[in-house]
Amino acid sequence: MKITSVTPKTFRHTTQTVRDSDGQGHPDPVSDTTSTLLTTTTDTGPEGHIIVGTAQVSSALLDRFVRPNLIGEDPLNTERLCTRSTNGSACRGGGGGGGGSGGAVPGTWRGGI
Repeated sequence: MKITSVTPKTFRHTTQTVRDSDGQGHPDPVSDTTSTLLTTTTDTGPEGHIIVGTAQVSSALLDRFVRPNLIGEDPLNTERLCTRSTNGSACRGGGGGGGGSGGAVPGTWRGGI
């Protein structure tokens, strides 16, 4: 099984959360926002999904970094994917890295690209 595509879909929705400069969420009155659903597809059919802030993912980022590091890779090799997609920083303990944390490739990463 190999990853064959990473595709974004941006959508509008309401939220009751505001992010501070450190990215932490806090309660806030209802407001409109946009998010992006990234879908990772494999050659045998399984897909992975992750919702990220639209500001966290651009076409240039997808084309220059995300796709070159994920397409063609085995989605079950979560350690390698985590290392390639984060330079290993999110793979070392704490919330965020591999080991079943969920994400666009099942079990690879959480919290944006």
